[in-house]
Amino acid sequence: MQNTAIYIFTATILACSPSSKLLDSDCRQVQNGFFLFENERVKHEVYRKDSIQIEKGFDKTNSSLFENIIQVNWVNDCMYELTVLESTSPYFKAYIGMTYSVEILDVTEAGYIYHCDLVGEEYDYDGLYYKVDTLPSFIESK
Repeated sequence: MQNTAIYIFTATILACSPSSKLLDSDCRQVQNGFFLFENERVKHEVYRKDSIQIEKGFDKTNSSLFENIIQVNWVNDCMYELTVLESTSPYFKAYIGMTYSVEILDVTEAGYIYHCDLVGEEYDYDGLYYKVDTLPSFIESK
């Protein structure tokens, strides 16, 4: 009886967690395409197709434009890894060869909410990528 209670409790917790409610088909909607991202440091335009992601952005801290080329490795439909291959940004150059682990937490009409960890480092970040039909080249207007 005690084992049954533990099983029911565990199943209830898993069923209520955000990632278990997310369907693989929802995540597949945002695996490829055009996205926008902004935080206190940078503003990005992102193009992702299969195993490559290209980011063009504006670094707010030094008012410079940059481009990142990133390898994408899909672990499953809702989780992927990003490895920085090239960057024109002094900030991102420090991350060349490093891998970010990204979990899609929720897919909305606007885009998706994610959690990101830098593998082997004490870094984690929650953010939102906005999905768009095409890139508006807002970077040039800063």
